[in-house]
Amino acid sequence: MALTYRLHKLDLLSEWRYNQTVKELARRGFRKDEPGSTLGRESSQLLAKVFEALRDPLHKTPTDVAAELHVYVEELNEYVFGLVPVGVEGSRVQSSPVRPKLRLV
Repeated sequence: MALTYRLHKLDLLSEWRYNQTVKELARRGFRKDEPGSTLGRESSQLLAKVFEALRDPLHKTPTDVAAELHVYVEELNEYVFGLVPVGVEGSRVQSSPVRPKLRLV
C-alpha cells in the first residue's frame, strides 16, 4: 500500500490506476497487514560483533557500556534493537547513569 501511494504521489500512477490498485490490494488483505509476512526485525551483524569484541578481551558488560555512554541499560537496549541482553538470569538491572555535570559558560 505504501509503495502504491508513493508511486501515485510521484505521478507514476494515474488516479484511476492508483484507485484500482488500492482496491485490489485491499481485497487481498494488504490494508491491515502484508499477508504471509512473518519476518522479524532485522538486526545489525556489525553491532553484534562490536559487543562481542568489547565483551571478550575487555570484559565490558552492557552496563559498563551504558555507563560510559551516560544512558540507562534499557535505553541502550532500545538503541541497538534488543541486541544487548538486559539483566542477569532474567532479572532486569536498573542502573542509573552518571550524567555529566553541566555548567554555564
